[in-house]
Amino acid sequence: VPRPMLKLVVFVVGLLGTSSVSVSVPLRNAAVPGLMMPMVGLGTGYYTNVTEEHIATMVEQWLKLGGKRIDAADTYYGAAGVGVGWKRAKVPRESFFITSKVGPTMPLGYNETLHQFNEVITKQVQSDYVDLLLIHWPGTEPPVVHADADNSRRPDAHKHKHPVPPCKKGRATYKHCRQETWRALELLFKQGKARAIGVSNFETNHLMDIIEMKGELPAVNQIENNIYWHEPELQRFCVARNITFNGYAPLGTPDVMKSRWKPICSENPVVMEVARKYPEATVAQVMLQWQVQQGIPVNPRTAVHEHMKENLDLFRFNLTAADMWKLSTVAAPSPPQPFKVCPDPQTIP
Repeated sequence: VPRPMLKLVVFVVGLLGTSSVSVSVPLRNAAVPGLMMPMVGLGTGYYTNVTEEHIATMVEQWLKLGGKRIDAADTYYGAAGVGVGWKRAKVPRESFFITSKVGPTMPLGYNETLHQFNEVITKQVQSDYVDLLLIHWPGTEPPVVHADADNSRRPDAHKHKHPVPPCKKGRATYKHCRQETWRALELLFKQGKARAIGVSNFETNHLMDIIEMKGELPAVNQIENNIYWHEPELQRFCVARNITFNGYAPLGTPDVMKSRWKPICSENPVVMEVARKYPEATVAQVMLQWQVQQGIPVNPRTAVHEHMKENLDLFRFNLTAADMWKLSTVAAPSPPQPFKVCPDPQTIP
């Protein structure tokens, strides 16, 4: 099902020739004044077991190449490798940007969130603060199908079950959990332990639970975003409220999806046709450029040194408006193969 972009935001025009390392976006709402988020980060989330050493080597290489942002989470395999890696790189902590996330496998809730940050996350990243702290998921992991949720976007959603978090016991929805967890993030923000706070995988209804609290608004909403899966209406909702829309799985995680998607994003005929017009760029760079030209910071995940260099070498070309539109209307593989990499947050009411 194609998801056409209803409004293109041309972001990079005028930055041609600028290194990706030097391009950042300002964070607003719950962010310290003047905080900038580097446009290209290193994703560290793996879907198969990897070691702490594997992540440490990735992070060290990335920072030595000049990378300025690392996307991490407590529940990622080898998460403690983030702290090991940046220490090995021998770079000042203030010279780069770390994102981490609370939940979803650990319980949501106020006290639970404070414990997870203070006792787990700070030790993983070997820092007493993070630049951006997110609520990883609007419920607990793995997601479950709820009778009152829209499950139409996830063909295999019926297979998922989940534990009931302490903050939900006796309550009908996850709203209380999200709000209690957000209150904890607000405290960490006020204490200076998180320079900005936000959410991840939040759909509009989940964001409204935070907005109606009339406190701090999220600085960021990190959402799956790639050629096959993008949500222009949610993007516009966020942009209208100064919530930076941050894309993960921007290349469609080809190592995971090659057995599910025929073809994977990089082998889609339309994508390859567009990429041939830009001989100075790789297919992956074209797919990333399609996103950063919309003003979307991206978190491509790779352990390959040459791919890291490519990810840091965007902004040497601009996609035309016609090519932006072509990439925005690429048809995803048809069901029964799910065309979403990660579980669907719309299954969480």
